[in-house]
Amino acid sequence: QEASQLLSKTDLWSGLQDLESPSAQLDRLGRQSVLDLTEWSLLRRWLRAIDAFSQAVLPPGLERVSALVAALPSVAQTLQQLDRILTPEGELSENASPELSRIGAELRGLKREISGRMETLAREYTQKGVLQGNYTDLRDGRFVLPVKLSHHQDVPGLHHEASASKQTVFIDPKEVTELNNRLRQRQNDWLQEVHRILSALSKDLAPQSRAWAAAVELLIYWDAVQARARVALHYQGLPIRCGDHLDL
Repeated sequence: QEASQLLSKTDLWSGLQDLESPSAQLDRLGRQSVLDLTEWSLLRRWLRAIDAFSQAVLPPGLERVSALVAALPSVAQTLQQLDRILTPEGELSENASPELSRIGAELRGLKREISGRMETLAREYTQKGVLQGNYTDLRDGRFVLPVKLSHHQDVPGLHHEASASKQTVFIDPKEVTELNNRLRQRQNDWLQEVHRILSALSKDLAPQSRAWAAAVELLIYWDAVQARARVALHYQGLPIRCGDHLDL
């Protein structure tokens, strides 16, 4: 009966749609494991659902739902923390740390410089008939040129694997080898900083895993209650009225 009075509050129930159970993630978090971005993205969705109930303005007389709201932990501050680190799509924000922002700027600068040089080299070698096409490629995170196998000695640089047809050799030209090395180093720096951020986040929020798990169970229960209320509404069901005696 109480849930049926809240069915029109889409802000309460919409956040629970298509949500998988976070029990595995919360268990890992409680054991001091480092959660990855996908796991934090799922937990953020659950925390938003918890926050929606915590902030709900309820009609008077809903004792059971009010007890639910009172039992939920406050997660608003944690959501702000996660929103600073995660983008709306669940990726890591470059503003998650000053170091990550600095590395990101360096990566963009290196990629622009390498791309400019590679375009120039591609045009030059295309005119000489050395390349399979006027384009550049990526192999193992390094910018390479698609060189015809018969001309592989005409392009000085680091040779990568050949194509499936064995007619093309991918070469990291010596003009950009040092830049490619710096790019790979910065990419490794990026991954290390990402791990540091996620490790610190997991360690900081691990103590809240039990409270979140209890809140999730409450929301799962009430999600089932509102589902039954919607079925009752669909079939125009009436609430059971209990009395002290039966008229036989």
